[in-house]
Amino acid sequence: MALSRILRVKKVRATLVLHTQHIIEQSASLLNFVKDTETAYRTLLVSNDAVSRSLLDTAGWVAAQKLHQLQKLLIDSSQIDMLANKISPLIERKVEDLKHSEKISASIFGADKLEGLLQKTAQLDTIQRYLKLFNEREQQLLNTRLDKLQYTLDVQRKIRYVSLLLIALTSLIALISLIRKQKQNDALIEELNAPNNTLEHKVYERTQELEKKSTLAEKLNRDLHDNFHTLELFYKAIQIKKVKAEDTVREIEFLYDNATCGYHSLAQDGTIIRMNKTELAWLGYSLDEVVNVKKLSDIIIEEEVESFTQNFKRFLDQGSIKNMKHHFKRKDGSVFPIILNATAIFNTKGEYVMSRATVIDITEQEESAEKLLDANKKLILLNEEKNNFLGMAAHDLKSPLNGILGLINLIKGSSERLSTQQQEYIRYIEGACTSMKTMVTNLLDINRIEQGLNTVEPTRFALATVLDTQMRIAKEHADKKGIRISLENNNNEITLTTDVNAFMRIVDNLLSNALKFSPPNKNVWIKVSAFDNHVQIDFTDQGPGIRPDEMNLLFGKFKKLSNKPTGGESSTGLGLSIVRELVLLLKGKIYVHSEVDKGSTFTIELPYSIISQEVAYAKN
Repeated sequence: MALSRILRVKKVRATLVLHTQHIIEQSASLLNFVKDTETAYRTLLVSNDAVSRSLLDTAGWVAAQKLHQLQKLLIDSSQIDMLANKISPLIERKVEDLKHSEKISASIFGADKLEGLLQKTAQLDTIQRYLKLFNEREQQLLNTRLDKLQYTLDVQRKIRYVSLLLIALTSLIALISLIRKQKQNDALIEELNAPNNTLEHKVYERTQELEKKSTLAEKLNRDLHDNFHTLELFYKAIQIKKVKAEDTVREIEFLYDNATCGYHSLAQDGTIIRMNKTELAWLGYSLDEVVNVKKLSDIIIEEEVESFTQNFKRFLDQGSIKNMKHHFKRKDGSVFPIILNATAIFNTKGEYVMSRATVIDITEQEESAEKLLDANKKLILLNEEKNNFLGMAAHDLKSPLNGILGLINLIKGSSERLSTQQQEYIRYIEGACTSMKTMVTNLLDINRIEQGLNTVEPTRFALATVLDTQMRIAKEHADKKGIRISLENNNNEITLTTDVNAFMRIVDNLLSNALKFSPPNKNVWIKVSAFDNHVQIDFTDQGPGIRPDEMNLLFGKFKKLSNKPTGGESSTGLGLSIVRELVLLLKGKIYVHSEVDKGSTFTIELPYSIISQEVAYAKN
């Protein structure tokens, strides 16, 4: 309580000190204001300054405000009396005199003005003396209050020290008491620890046991829940499967009865125990007229009953039968052909239960087969007639062409008698006859190939000699287009034993094809490579190449590709087809490699001796 009262006194005295300090500041401000007003008046007399005039005009109001503020701050009655009875009248009079003097001033150095200045100076001194006296009193009051505040602070400090000492003594006593109590508590805790530890151990064991039981119970609950959920899902799955099974059974029954083929099952004695609607419709019977009433032998024509009986016995032994052809009798006595396939069903003991048979009505197939056989016979006759016609026509055309070419050669022998135009006409006729002869030769080759009349007559010949001969034959065609034919053969001793005529036709067609599709002033190469078992010959040109999508048409008969001959030559589309057939006839192989806008390479591989190849084939 005493400390609280001291704190309140301290707060009051500190407030009084600050209040006194504020009064001193206000009185000093009032004195400075009076001095500033006096200075403004003198400045106005000297320079007629507008700021000084404004300060002098508001001096009365400002002085009144400052006096009022100072009076509100005063507490001491003597100071209030001095302010009200001495200082305030003097200041108000001083301000009024300054204003009055300024108004009556007639000239800057007049006698009245000088007297006014002296009076004002005396008034200012009086005001300063009273304000000084006022400030001294306030200063004394401030000092007194500061002394009291200092005294209060000293008392408060002493009280604080005493309080701290008392708190320390009290804490020490409390600490000693706590230490004693702690020792007593420790002893008591030690006495209680033994039974408490035993109890805690038992509680822990019991807790562990309960936790195990709880865990086991939770696990059992989860298992039970999972099992229940599984059973629920299983039940739903069974229901779904049951519905699906019923749908499947209905679908199977529908498919069984409405299949495009007939189905039936037989007992061991041949009695029909099942039959679908399709087969019943074919036969014209109802279900009750057949099932468990008739045997299958009853609906088979009499001529085939014996063979069916034997086949059925074999079926019971083997367990299946395939593609057995019979004829069934309808209810109205008509007959239709069928194909029968059947499988036997046995139980776990191996005993026959029933059969599952599939019946296919082949009436339409037999009718189509008969029509097809008739058509094939007609086609064979027509093809033979066509081959005979082509053979005769080509042979009949070849003889006149040879005669024309012979006459042309005779005319060319006396070409000096012909004009330039006539020589050009002779070349045109010779080119046309040569193209016609090539076409006739190709037709004859194709005709022989299709009839299988090509025979191989092996002859031993030098490969280089035949290639040189074919190059000389093609030279005239190459010279017309400015094409250079080059042969690369590092082994002039290579000999082949094969059909020389067929080989010459292969070389002639491949070389002619390379020249035909090569642009003018290009090159054609023939390269010979010898291997252990065969010789390889490459024919390479610088033509437009073959598009990948046209490769499968390359060796077809009468197939023409998008590329056209570059010199207006004719093309029948038979040359490469003949080459392929002749290469195969000589037990060889043919390949082609082509790049668009770069050219093509045709490669043939032929055995050195076709006789050794035939011997090897015979041994195999």
